[in-house]
Formats: sequence, structure tokens, C-alpha cells
Amino acid sequence: MLLDGLGRHDEPRRETALRKALNDTGAAGGQMGNRTRLPEMLTRWRARGEAEAARADALAVVERWNAALATGRGALWSPTIRAAVIAGTPWLDVYCPGCRTSRVIDIRTIDRHPLASVGSLVLGLRCSWCPGSAPMPVITGLHACPPAVSRKQSKM
Repeated sequence: MLLDGLGRHDEPRRETALRKALNDTGAAGGQMGNRTRLPEMLTRWRARGEAEAARADALAVVERWNAALATGRGALWSPTIRAAVIAGTPWLDVYCPGCRTSRVIDIRTIDRHPLASVGSLVLGLRCSWCPGSAPMPVITGLHACPPAVSRKQSKM
């Protein structure tokens, strides 16, 4: 018996052609709309939730460090560059006690390993306005955006 010009021996080929036609229209086959869409959406939501949780954790670390610096205690630890970037606070405020100027540095532009601590960046900074042996700069905090220019800024 012939069905649509194909015999019984051609049945696997007919099923393949039907499956291919349905796949092209998206009605059935490899990409089953609701069957794959929900797991993909759940995966994206979980990833977004994990990213938001990581950002909240990193922000808590940066805020705690900034608070310790603001009280003048000086922290025995500092967040990593990666934590500062994830927290959305990539602007490092640095103060030079020699000439009493301040400068803001974008830590995303510094060539250091992301797991290096923010406190270790002070070792590579020197004030260009202070002659000879400039004193070591002091980190005053991390910020989400460059602080308003309320102080004279130097080039460190």
C-alpha cells in the first residue's frame, strides 16, 4: 500500500521528513516550546539571583571596610579588587599626607590580579606633586562613583 507516494520500506524516511518539517516550524521535535523554555528561564533566574547575592555580599564587605577606614582604626584586612568591582565600587579614594591632596583612581584600569587586595595597591602609588621622597599615600575608601571634587586633587 502506498501512502503519499512512499511505500512501507520508506516509512523511516517519511517519519524523518515529518519530524524535520515540524522542527522547521517549531511545532514539535528538538525544541519543544514549553518543555525547554521553563528550565532555561529557571536557570537564568537562578544565575541572576546568584549574581545579586554575590553583589550584596561584596557590597557588605566593602561597606564594612569603608566604615573601618572612616573611624580611623585602619582595617587589618581589605577587600579584593574583584569584590570591589562586583560590589559596584571601583573608585579608590587615595589621600597624600605630604601635600594634603586627594585623588580618585579607577581600580578597573590597574593591571593587578583580581584576587589582590585593594590595600596592596597603595604600595605602587606615589604622589607626583611631592618632591623627592613622598610619604606613602593613605587609602580613604571605595566608592560607586568618583566623589565630588571638593578637595584639591593631585596626580599620584
